[in-house]
Amino acid sequence: DARETADSPGIVEACLVEGDVAAVREGLRGILDAEGPGREEPAVSNIRHVRLLDTAAKALGRAAAAAADAAAEELVLADLAEAQVAFDEILGKRTPDAVLERIFEQFCIGK
Repeated sequence: DARETADSPGIVEACLVEGDVAAVREGLRGILDAEGPGREEPAVSNIRHVRLLDTAAKALGRAAAAAADAAAEELVLADLAEAQVAFDEILGKRTPDAVLERIFEQFCIGK
């Protein structure tokens, strides 16, 4: 059984002795979908990250629409790949040349 506790919102009590993983998923889904005083929109202060998140959101929207319309897999995957590139840039897994150039212009690195 998995449920959010009344006295501790945001905490899911679960017993997996019987292996009911679906109940745990539902409990977590309920917390994540909840609206209320404890839920806040995350603040993003870096304008570059705001732009990348907007790019990712648009790409994911296109991918969802293409998948709903039963479009070719390649179209869906292209939009998903675009979103992943944006997320990778936010996380620092990919660094565009323009960012590297700016870093080397503004900071003394290796001099």
